[in-house]
Amino acid sequence: MNAFFDDYIHSKTSLKQFVEQYDSALKKKIENEQHMDFASFNSIMSVILGHPIEKQFQNAYTNNLFKLFQDEIRGLMFYNASLLKEEGTTLVFEVVETMLGKNGEPVREVSFRVHYTELHCQLKCVCRLFEFRGILCRHVINVFIRMKVIEVPMNYIMDRWRKDIKRGYQSISNIYDDYGCDGERHRYNILTPLIQEVQQLGAKNDNSCSILVEILKDTKEKLIAIDFEHSRAEQLKEVSTSGAKAIHSPLKVRSRGRPPTKRKQSKVEQIMKKSIAKARKKGVAGSEACSETILAILSKILLELL
Repeated sequence: MNAFFDDYIHSKTSLKQFVEQYDSALKKKIENEQHMDFASFNSIMSVILGHPIEKQFQNAYTNNLFKLFQDEIRGLMFYNASLLKEEGTTLVFEVVETMLGKNGEPVREVSFRVHYTELHCQLKCVCRLFEFRGILCRHVINVFIRMKVIEVPMNYIMDRWRKDIKRGYQSISNIYDDYGCDGERHRYNILTPLIQEVQQLGAKNDNSCSILVEILKDTKEKLIAIDFEHSRAEQLKEVSTSGAKAIHSPLKVRSRGRPPTKRKQSKVEQIMKKSIAKARKKGVAGSEACSETILAILSKILLELL
């Protein structure tokens, strides 16, 4: 908590300033979370080994957690796993780590024991890194690779580290949103209080609870069927539209500037048009008459210009 508020308050902060800075701290936290979610979905970190297990965690973890997982991957070069003994259906491996000094020279060796149950693909290491931090340790990963496991069970990928998990509080609108409430969030806000009221009524006794459970199961199946039909209809629509595309004529776009019919004419063009129109009215015919008319027009133009 101290690390969270260090940038916003201090020992001499007043109560009014604390409320304002508290709002700023929460808003900044939400903005950082949205930025990291965007980065995790739109950028992919490169792998080190290229092993299927590493690619599995690359697709599941957020970027920050995948960096921590890759630290365990890098440590595999200093480890060597060997089968120590068998205890029924459980295999006990000894993973020896070579500790290096400041100059990169080996100083000593430390051994870790990993218990592996092949039937349920369960592993336990004495370092207890997964129990404390929720990340598989390098000793367990070494045993996975030795046993040729290409896909880690989903119970070793915690939901809190996944980038595709949708957290419940993200659907609730808050005063720190800089954008309007979208359709899904608006519908969620409508259903939440109604579901809470139904939940309170159903929890009063066993009979109400059993009735509500049956109703919810039936409703869930109907909603899943509706969602499936909707997605199928969307796919058929995309296939039908992609098969034959109609090519339309381009839209008429008005060009910039004065239209050609309303172009401003020069003095010479105006005189020429008037003279030609008068000649047509008089009915002048023949090449001689036309040449005389042209000479008359040119002389008139010169007089106008002078």
